Amino acid sequence: MKRALLLIVLMSVPLLAFCFSSSASATALSGLSIISDSVADYAISPVMQVSGLCFSYHRPFAAAGINVFSVHNAISRGDLHLALGNTYLHHQDYASHNPYLNLNYCYEGLSFGATGHLLYDAIQDSDAEYCFSYDLGLRYEYKHLAAELKMLSIDQDEQEGSLSVMGFLSPDIRAALGYFHSMNYQDKIRVGIDTKLNQYLSLYGSWQSEDSRFGAGFKVSVDSWSLLYAIRTHPKLDASHAIALEVFW
Repeated sequence: MKRALLLIVLMSVPLLAFCFSSSASATALSGLSIISDSVADYAISPVMQVSGLCFSYHRPFAAAGINVFSVHNAISRGDLHLALGNTYLHHQDYASHNPYLNLNYCYEGLSFGATGHLLYDAIQDSDAEYCFSYDLGLRYEYKHLAAELKMLSIDQDEQEGSLSVMGFLSPDIRAALGYFHSMNYQDKIRVGIDTKLNQYLSLYGSWQSEDSRFGAGFKVSVDSWSLLYAIRTHPKLDASHAIALEVFW
């Protein structure tokens, strides 16, 4: 998107400054939604199977003046899931919104879904520009194994396809491996792990190739509430930080 490129010039921040993986869980797990339990990751996966409400804040590369806020909500009726939310990036010279609506269905371990995004942005006082994109996803779970295939931002410059697999290393440890193919950027391999230490505390860790980056985070849970903090490194820039408050039902 030309306007997104102009944003980068204005902020003197590389192209990766604004990404849809701005949730705390995506920050900690490098976008491996297959092991995420966060409602916020409906924004990057059409086949999440969780219900609840999430508020999150993201500071990309600790850049001053750039703030990303988001809210996400999902409900379930039997095997049918409906989610909607919005991600808002604010800078004194630029503002961007990414509202989305998701619908997915699960039957005997097989899930399929679609998400529509209406992206719009404005630079200073200029008129806003609009762009519609959509995501498609397919997921299959069998006992302690799962696989997820998804296509994001179809027909856009940011189009990305990925295939991820997940398995349990122990009853309290999940691990995932994913291959991510992008039309205009380098392909990536990502690995992630989710460790539940006890009923109150979980730890997350991840790594991606090209460019090499690490993610980490922890989640504190009490009853149906949770607070998640995450950090993700960059080889040349400061680390990105994110925090999220969630309630599940």
